[in-house]
Amino acid sequence: MTSLDKQFNDTKNKHQQEINKLTTERGMLQSQLEKAQFAAQKTEKEMGELKRKVDAAGQSISAHDKTVAQMEKTIAELRREKENLACRLDQGNCKLGNLERQVAQLKHESQHNEGVANDLRGKVQQKEDELESTTSKSDNRLKELNNLMENLKLKLSTLETKHASAQDIAQKQEHENEQLSTKCLVAE
Repeated sequence: MTSLDKQFNDTKNKHQQEINKLTTERGMLQSQLEKAQFAAQKTEKEMGELKRKVDAAGQSISAHDKTVAQMEKTIAELRREKENLACRLDQGNCKLGNLERQVAQLKHESQHNEGVANDLRGKVQQKEDELESTTSKSDNRLKELNNLMENLKLKLSTLETKHASAQDIAQKQEHENEQLSTKCLVAE
């Protein structure tokens, strides 16, 4: 074998080795590429799932944000209502305190007036008792005076009757005296 043939064979073998090596590497790269493509498809699928989940999460977050905003609005309204109720409660307590003081004052005045009324009732009862006693005494005195007047009327009537009788007697006596005087004169 000539030196040229040997060089050719060496070069041929070297190239064949490189070809084999490249073929092996290509096979490995093809396998890796297939694996990478499969992984990419899987990743793409997972990315799609994640995107859907992200979209769903975004919608959920948006709904949650709306709910939170609505709840914050409701809380603000409830706080205002609470403040209004607290204000109204304070006003009610103030009014209640004023009413309680007025009731206490009215009770005090009522007790005082009741005492005055009791005193007046006592005085009225005393005056009524005095009036009743005076009326009773007056009635008795009036009866006595009426009886006395009736007795005086009877006595006056009796006296008038006696006076009339005495006048009649006196007139008769005077008439008789005149007749006697006349007879005496005639007799002389």
